Amino acid sequence: MGMSYKRAWEIVRALNTGFGSALVSSSRGGKTKGGAVLTNHGQMVLASYRSMQEKAAAAIKENVATVRAALNR
Repeated sequence: MGMSYKRAWEIVRALNTGFGSALVSSSRGGKTKGGAVLTNHGQMVLASYRSMQEKAAAAIKENVATVRAALNR
């Protein structure tokens, strides 16, 4: 994603704090035992965000086509 591991975890911490409950749960343990997973709350937030992206893209589809056509002139 073009960012450092440290920066990614800073963002995760900020999101967990900002949403008032964890979106991501992590466990330490190295390569084989550690990891991170979305919590149920995180899955709901991600699904809602993706739905918003789809609705926004659909809402501006005609405008995007108009702008693209203007670029090709």
